[in-house]
Amino acid sequence: QATIGHSWMREFYRYQSYSTINDLGATNVIGFSNLDGKISAGETNAALLSFFGRINYDFDGKYLLSASIRRDESSKFHKDYCTGYFPAVSVGWNIHREKFLEGTVVSNLKLTASYGELGANFLSPYNIDDIAFGPILYTTGGNRFSNGHAAYLKTKNLKWETSKTTDVGIELGLFNQEVTFHANYYHKKNTDLLANIKLNLSSGQVFEINSSNETPYVNTASVENSGFEFMVGWHRSINRDLRFNLSGNLSTLKNKVLALGENVQPITAGSFSSKFND
Repeated sequence: QATIGHSWMREFYRYQSYSTINDLGATNVIGFSNLDGKISAGETNAALLSFFGRINYDFDGKYLLSASIRRDESSKFHKDYCTGYFPAVSVGWNIHREKFLEGTVVSNLKLTASYGELGANFLSPYNIDDIAFGPILYTTGGNRFSNGHAAYLKTKNLKWETSKTTDVGIELGLFNQEVTFHANYYHKKNTDLLANIKLNLSSGQVFEINSSNETPYVNTASVENSGFEFMVGWHRSINRDLRFNLSGNLSTLKNKVLALGENVQPITAGSFSSKFND
């Protein structure tokens, strides 16, 4: 069995706003202001183009194979880095269908293994384009105004955040599925995480004084998650109207930060003081 597909998605966002301040410098209703107002407007536009294919193979109900690949192209990245390829494959073996288990108490015994990659483009559009604009008016105390400029230095070589997952499992059923057992081991590694992180001062990043302190996206940390999952079940039919189902599960998780990225500020814990602005 084979499947091929194609998808296209567009993100469009537009906004307009008007704001002003009163003599006390606090945001207020427009009608009560005696200072000039500020009009803001903008829009963003992004698209995602994808092609994907999958092949499933089943031999005599014993040996199972599934393989897929997808090609994603996002306008949120530079043209040299906008395309990502993400494969996946899984295999299964229904051991209970083998002759050496016929007539035993084993009603289900299956081994599975899989590996897959996924890509993420969780960032707003235009984060690869440097922006410089001005002059910008900002207050230095009272009603005194000064001119300034703002610059946002973006990273043109941003690329897809990638998640790589490996999973190995076993399924066991006894006495016509009266007793069931499932066990899985998983390992997931996320690399090139897309995040807003303040760069070192040596990067030359300059922020507008009265802005929201926008920070550029960078491909930064690498994180690893791994663990086991277990499930045991007991199922018994007393009669047509009465059936018991009892199950329990246990999961473990080990999380490890493998890297924090290059040329980024150290990540530190927060602190608070009643006397100092720490």
